[in-house]
Amino acid sequence: MSRIGVFVCHCGLNIAKTVRVSELAEFAATLPDVVVARDYKFMCSTPGQEMIQRDIKEYKLDRVIVTACSPLMHEKTFRKVIENAGLNQYLLTIVNIREQLSWVTHDIEEGTAKAKALLNGAVYRARLLAPLTSRVIDVNPDVLVVGGGIAGIQAALELANTGTKVYLVEKNSTIGGHMAQFDKTFPTLDCSACILTLKWMPFCSTRTFKCLPTLKLQKSKAMWATLISPLNRRRVMSIITSVMPVWPVRRNVPAKASPNGMKVW
Repeated sequence: MSRIGVFVCHCGLNIAKTVRVSELAEFAATLPDVVVARDYKFMCSTPGQEMIQRDIKEYKLDRVIVTACSPLMHEKTFRKVIENAGLNQYLLTIVNIREQLSWVTHDIEEGTAKAKALLNGAVYRARLLAPLTSRVIDVNPDVLVVGGGIAGIQAALELANTGTKVYLVEKNSTIGGHMAQFDKTFPTLDCSACILTLKWMPFCSTRTFKCLPTLKLQKSKAMWATLISPLNRRRVMSIITSVMPVWPVRRNVPAKASPNGMKVW
């Protein structure tokens, strides 16, 4: 059984203007495993932080829910607060009732009802939290770009310009994708070869880039991809698969003919 503390912030009138904060705190006290629920004008202030730390120790809380502003604003603040009180920092849940609720709601009845719904969900989520530990691991900084179309070329170029070693993988023997088949391109009406040449030439002068054509992603297990090269599988596998985690990619879908004769996917 968890022991949850809920702390609701008024944020001046930013929240209190469209949410009945005291009523929200009273509602929180009726939820399962909630042993203390309080509201305060500014929960991020020094008195507000001290209130949370005092209640963690007094009520032996093992979960904390702060109902306030966006976690982008003060999640790190409140994590530090509960950690200093002896609680694992990842046993904190932030409920955003300012940006996601108060600032976009004008009716106080609707605002209060939505705040209760968000808080109710947060309590059930908090009951399932488990303590985590932070650790530092070695990460290979090299990047694998799958697909040698114009988007893949541009992404690889941007990364190579930062000094990052980039592997550009393309299943076909040439790069450029569909764009290389166009006669003219918008908005300058330049031919595709002219634009692709401008994109490709910088790669010739950088040592942080390597293009691997005729290579495709055959299957993916967890987050590690198996790459198949019809030319030299062993070399490519030793270069890439031992170090490069990538997301699974969508399988190819056969094209279908549309009424106007164009191929669509």
